[in-house]
Amino acid sequence: MRRLLLVVAASILVSVCAYSQTYTPGIRDYSQDPSPSSGPQAPAQAGVTSTLGRMSQPLAAQQSAIWPSLGIGVCWENPSPKDLTQRTWVQSQITKTWQANSSLAFNGWAACDANSRGIRIHIGDGRPSTKYLGAHLDGVQSGMELNFNWSGCGSSEYCIRVIAAHEFGHALGFTHEQNRPDAAAWCRDQAQGTDPDIYMTPYDPNSIMNYCNPAYNNNGQLSAYDIAGLQFWYEPNATSGVPWRPDCRIDVVLFEHDNFGGAGEVIYGSMQDIGVDGFNDKASSLCVPAGYRIIAYEDVNFSGRSLLRDGPYRELSLSSLTFPGGGSWNDRISSIQMIDMRAPNPVEVYNAPPGCASKSIVFKDWYFQGTSLEITSNIADLNVNQMNDAISSLCVAAGTTLTLWEDVNFTGSNLSISGPRFIQNLAFYGWNDKVSSIQVGGPPSSPPSSTSACATGAHCCATSPTTGRCTACIPSTDPCPSVSTHQHP
Repeated sequence: MRRLLLVVAASILVSVCAYSQTYTPGIRDYSQDPSPSSGPQAPAQAGVTSTLGRMSQPLAAQQSAIWPSLGIGVCWENPSPKDLTQRTWVQSQITKTWQANSSLAFNGWAACDANSRGIRIHIGDGRPSTKYLGAHLDGVQSGMELNFNWSGCGSSEYCIRVIAAHEFGHALGFTHEQNRPDAAAWCRDQAQGTDPDIYMTPYDPNSIMNYCNPAYNNNGQLSAYDIAGLQFWYEPNATSGVPWRPDCRIDVVLFEHDNFGGAGEVIYGSMQDIGVDGFNDKASSLCVPAGYRIIAYEDVNFSGRSLLRDGPYRELSLSSLTFPGGGSWNDRISSIQMIDMRAPNPVEVYNAPPGCASKSIVFKDWYFQGTSLEITSNIADLNVNQMNDAISSLCVAAGTTLTLWEDVNFTGSNLSISGPRFIQNLAFYGWNDKVSSIQVGGPPSSPPSSTSACATGAHCCATSPTTGRCTACIPSTDPCPSVSTHQHP
């Protein structure tokens, strides 16, 4: 037993060194995600299931510049017959790029009136630009400026199309790619305009929004990452010919068969054991949404050989990813980490209740399910809370250490866990349904005093003469039993 405990303690230390020092763990923030698609399901999408669904409902609020509606009006403030051809080029280019690869519908394209909403375009002599990003342009007079004879490029059809496509990227809320902190230093020297606050894809040198792209505005075409970022917020459409399924737009999904076939498992956050949903060693294809990274593991509890992939990514046949010496990733995934890469400091995300963001909570069932108890102070006997030998998962808040004790009154074997930490199944550490008392803090150098050894609402009536620990806790409302003073002759 002692040897087992030593092995368990070592495995926790190795686990921390392997990933927790790289990615700070936290709960998944669904407010950073767009609303799920309201369109038709992809083939076999109805077969995608997970018994561990989202702990938080996705919020309607999105990043401030993202348009809340897929229908966006466009109008011209000063059109004239002489620029009809150029205006037609602009509309055509936007239709076959931003609109064709999403569920967006740009409507109108006629002359503005005083009350016109959406994107208002002024044809002028200045540098092509937008006054603001995305939805902040809604109804703004001269919100976008286009110049059909700009000295920086010229008056050719090519120039007018590629410039308009770039400016409409800003009108949809996308910033310059070279403004990202992970852009090359020589490229960041060209940073211009508003910096991004969320990153849907890895840095993209081929983006239509990147000044450092050797092809001017990517020749007016969207790169693969441009399309992925676009679809992350504005949904793919049935005819866009994109490689992503609607259910892959926001969440990681594992599929039972090649080509996204068969049953599926939605991965809402890191999972120590995907076998809890009956999907251990069953994945044959997978997809990763824009803005996320996965590390898949051959064994449970994030152990064994690993596979790292950044979204947007799809693998239609895991059998094509082979191991040196033979074998492949087909039917090999047993646990998976999910990392939100959209902020400068990536976060390993867990699908945990919102309270786990700032509180230490223990749960009766695996994966933060079942009856829960917030831990704010020492609990000497979990029987008082009907949680003795019943804790299976827990989350520990940042800056807090919980010490789990095998017996009441802080006795027996112990395990200390420092936050932020999310443990979905204590069985991996040999502690499932074994906790009888909990101390806030590390193991004491000396036993807790008798006054602090009892649970809240109880007091100590007897202590051990050898250890000083309380041996009799009773409700605070009850007096301690009287002790006989009969003297023997």
